[in-house]
Amino acid sequence: MGKSDLSDACKFMKGIILPEMPDNFVIAEPFRHGLSNDELIAGINAFRKFLHELFDKLAAEKNRFDPKKAALFDPESGEDSLWKCFPVTKDLAALLFFIGLHGRLETEPNVELVVYGSDLLNVPKPKSEKFYGLKKLSGKRLSQLFEFLSEMSFYFEEFDYSESVDLSKTGAFYVSYENDSDLIVGLKLLAEAQANIKSELYRLDSAFMRCDFHPLADTEPKIHQIRLADCVGTQSPDIRKWLSELDRHLLCNGCGATGDKSGVIALAYTSKKSKKWVCKLYFGVDGFRIRLNVSFARRADATLQLTETMLQVLRDKCCANCFGDLPCTYGGAFVFTQNGENFAGCRSAHYDGFKFTLENAEDREAIMKWINELFQ
Repeated sequence: MGKSDLSDACKFMKGIILPEMPDNFVIAEPFRHGLSNDELIAGINAFRKFLHELFDKLAAEKNRFDPKKAALFDPESGEDSLWKCFPVTKDLAALLFFIGLHGRLETEPNVELVVYGSDLLNVPKPKSEKFYGLKKLSGKRLSQLFEFLSEMSFYFEEFDYSESVDLSKTGAFYVSYENDSDLIVGLKLLAEAQANIKSELYRLDSAFMRCDFHPLADTEPKIHQIRLADCVGTQSPDIRKWLSELDRHLLCNGCGATGDKSGVIALAYTSKKSKKWVCKLYFGVDGFRIRLNVSFARRADATLQLTETMLQVLRDKCCANCFGDLPCTYGGAFVFTQNGENFAGCRSAHYDGFKFTLENAEDREAIMKWINELFQ
């Protein structure tokens, strides 16, 4: 990818917004606020729609926010570079999150949130990066963000944000949304959902701005199904079908699947069915692309017997200049220890895995062929 700007960041953020909620999704009693399940779901869907509109507006006004930092963006560094070079996405997420979390929901006579400015500075414990406090933002920046949201049809009654904002000295004000009052309900629910995510490594920008509703469920969700739906939901029909079939195939052949604890949309599968090989397969949405990485290693005491598919992958994808402790015809090798066992593997595969593009049907066929050979 060549030179990028805020419009690229917005395209990525729109791409990881979760699909609409299942028809049978039931929201747990602690999050109901006296409303029906249909009213709550309507609120979440309204907020999802708003997120798409928000990123479209940001993209259209890409020179309005952080143009100097945009030049430093490195798409290969994924989300870390995204938040660093386009901080407006994180700043907006934080402001909306704290308004939703600390605002008291009123539904009569109007749907609105009653907010005390000083409350917006209170960060849930533990005070991790997960909750990115508003104390980090200048008064001028806050004024800029409130103005942007007002242009998006938010209305802040009894609150003057025309000049530098000092939240510590701001009293009560009222937050409503002129285009669709259901959005206020959705904002409140999704902020509560984010606050109830158990993992401290789960990032605010990757959950709240993805419209992650799963923590609101009345029943304990099956994490694997959630991760799979997140991974495949925004992909084209052919890739979505292939990934779903691959998932079933791996699970049926004894693979275990785990999610990425960082909150990035990801699934990792590990197989130890073979006594000679350990195959690790990872796919997920990261940065501006979906990627599928395949890593492998062999037990140090096993004879190195590569399949023809594996040989071709090594020829095509292994780094020609990597170094290691063992000779490797195809680029380099090394010995490492995992779970008390010694393995020898390809260095480039150990770190990142072999990267495959999923747009090409032939590549997808080669991946499936390779995996089937490993299971034999």
